[in-house]
Amino acid sequence: MKAKGYLALKALEKDLYSMSLQDRTEDVSRVTEVLHGKVGHLVPRTGGTPLNIEFYVSPYQALEAELNPDSQVCGAKIVVTVEGTDTLHRLPISPLIAAFVTGEDGSPAFLPLTDEFSMDLPACFLLKSHQPIPMSSSSIEEIQRLTGIQIADLKLAPLYELIVQSTLKEKCSEDLSTHNFCFFVVSTVGV
Repeated sequence: MKAKGYLALKALEKDLYSMSLQDRTEDVSRVTEVLHGKVGHLVPRTGGTPLNIEFYVSPYQALEAELNPDSQVCGAKIVVTVEGTDTLHRLPISPLIAAFVTGEDGSPAFLPLTDEFSMDLPACFLLKSHQPIPMSSSSIEEIQRLTGIQIADLKLAPLYELIVQSTLKEKCSEDLSTHNFCFFVVSTVGV
């Protein structure tokens, strides 16, 4: 089963790599690739290091990279992997992007998940983040609906708490709970 799971992961990685190369020019910067590429900045699997995708760079980081080209801007990254499950899922065993064929909107055309190109495995693909990613509960529900996979170990928190934690995490090492914080909203009417 592990060998078949690895085969499925390699097929997905090849498709992701093909997508990252589509419509790409030679002299594209990493930040431009993250902001405007179809996949983000993709770093293929090497040795024991899994495929990484850098998918988000904050506006401040993009400005820093533009003003100081020697800076080491590092955005949010995920690792692409496969993990065993209790239920069967149809996974590709060969790349599914049809060579030189694109859809009407310029997106790649995919081959169908037939028995020739896929198989049922007790596994699914995962995108693992190095740090938590804030998401709305409606987005999580939509992901669960589309994939049929329940997302476990969710930590729910109010949006303002996530904003405070992400802003202050680099500035202080103490507990960042927001129960002692007071927030004010200033409203201006009719300018």
